[in-house]
Amino acid sequence: MKELVSQEFGEGGSAALGLEGGSAVLTVKYPVSQLATPITELIDSTIDQLEAAIPGDWDSAVLEPIRAAAKAEVIKLLSE
Repeated sequence: MKELVSQEFGEGGSAALGLEGGSAVLTVKYPVSQLATPITELIDSTIDQLEAAIPGDWDSAVLEPIRAAAKAEVIKLLSE
């Protein structure tokens, strides 16, 4: 591809316009982890509220693996 113009944007994103085989080609790349940020923030907020509602500190042993698994699943779903 013969690149005509490219531009970086956001946190790790890039876009490029070029020519390939007689066609204009637009390429956009952006990290999936950045796309998932609103969803992972919601997961964090929900689990933080659960931890605040449950007395004691034993709940972290149960909720932290759930937090990690939920975030990993969101990124996996967006990556496929």
